[in-house]
Amino acid sequence: DQGPFISETEFLGIVEAAAKDSVIEVEEQQMIKSVIEFGDTVVREIMRPRGEVVTVQDTATVREALEIALEHQFSRMPVIRTDDDDIVDVSGTVNTKDLIRLERSGRGSDVVGNVMREAHIVPEGKLVSELMREMQRSQFHLTVVADEYGAFSGIVTLEDCLEELVGEIGDEHDDADTRFRPQAEGAVLIEGAVSLDDVNTQLGTALIHDEYDTIGGYLFGVIGRLPRIGDGVDEQGFRLCVEELDGRRIALVRYVPTARASASND
Repeated sequence: DQGPFISETEFLGIVEAAAKDSVIEVEEQQMIKSVIEFGDTVVREIMRPRGEVVTVQDTATVREALEIALEHQFSRMPVIRTDDDDIVDVSGTVNTKDLIRLERSGRGSDVVGNVMREAHIVPEGKLVSELMREMQRSQFHLTVVADEYGAFSGIVTLEDCLEELVGEIGDEHDDADTRFRPQAEGAVLIEGAVSLDDVNTQLGTALIHDEYDTIGGYLFGVIGRLPRIGDGVDEQGFRLCVEELDGRRIALVRYVPTARASASND
């Protein structure tokens, strides 16, 4: 005998049927799905991988760090230190507001390592729902993520957590206009920070990578070196090319169906 409870899969099936029958709106279906999936999501699934994170050295000056923050329009950044064996570790974080205040008070030459804040570090396997509660309770907005060996593997912001919960709805129209930009002959420009899951859903691909969760990170990992504009890789039925760089990060990726890519090279 089945009890009075139904499985998560069964419930989502009921919700999907209700949406198809117009009993509930598609937006309501997406919200319900996001809330349910949110409970099982771990930090690794939403973090920005280390290779895509802009950092500042603990030996940099306040002025140098502020220039980096303003260039990339970040409100917070991880501070790293490099030991004698070239092993990189996170020693703290800096807040852009703090840097501006210090610069204005004549302390632009101070070393970042002396003015940084303590870093909040969590493991990759931590539930996002737990992390979000901690971040809201302790009022910090940037979390450093560590792998199973304690090494720096990425960052997560409070905004990332919130977007995981409601972002699919809030960004529904933006996705079509900005994150995925249709081009001539079936090509699509994709922002580098778009998750592989979203790319697979939008374009019908099946991209997977052990280390990277975004399309920019995926392309970076497959290329296997510092990317250059125009670099590309051939996949099953399509080609991915580096369209735009932001420092070392791949900011924009061009998706080209293989038939079109071949025709353009003839």
